[in-house]
Amino acid sequence: MKTKKLAGQMGIMEYMLMTVFIMVIIVMLVFFFSGWQISQTQMQGSRVKSENLLSNLKNVMYSPLFIRDDSMFDDAKLTALQGKCEKVKEVLGADVFIEVKTLEKVAEIPCDPHRYDINCNYWSICRRDAPHSALVMPVNVYRNMGNVLASGILGRVDLAIVKVGVYESQ
Repeated sequence: MKTKKLAGQMGIMEYMLMTVFIMVIIVMLVFFFSGWQISQTQMQGSRVKSENLLSNLKNVMYSPLFIRDDSMFDDAKLTALQGKCEKVKEVLGADVFIEVKTLEKVAEIPCDPHRYDINCNYWSICRRDAPHSALVMPVNVYRNMGNVLASGILGRVDLAIVKVGVYESQ
């Protein structure tokens, strides 16, 4: 009689232990699939952000608003657009900025939209201090004034870096 009672208690204990193990496995699966779903959502957000940056970089590189010829930036256009952030927002969007800096070994000399300076080497359009993501690419900048020849002024081309970025949404 005692062995039947112990066998019954052992059976109940086995069922309780098996239930606990099954519950632990279910909870672990819920945490695993939740973490996996969160990581997939973050990867999708990162992919969308990268595609947005690449699209904006392409728009800047081929927009006649900024370039002279095949992906060659025009310094006169860049200088004129420095004070016209609203015009750039119409073309690229509200949270986009552009910086162009020539690769010279001199200090950064910002270009003034009210006075043409052949020695300036930095253009900043719609730039503000805020968290952002950006892409950087080497480009050419056509300078309107260069070498003076007997037949006229020959423009020059400088190597530069363009930085196109998008501000993080708050």
